[in-house]
Amino acid sequence: MVFASYVHDEGRENEHRDFVKCINHCGLDLGLQYHDLPCPALREAYSDQRVVILRREMKASLYVGLWRLGK
Repeated sequence: MVFASYVHDEGRENEHRDFVKCINHCGLDLGLQYHDLPCPALREAYSDQRVVILRREMKASLYVGLWRLGK
């Protein structure tokens, strides 16, 4: 099970796509794949939830994937 969390300031909403793409690419480089797909994939658990970290309001997203070693 793979968990990837992305936290960002206001105004950076589109960068999470690059983050997810990078994580999937790293998994592919390691020979991993989604349990029923030929390549790694992350599913969105939640997106842009408002959180306060060190007295700063930010947004958090969580992605999950069930990965395994490819054949």
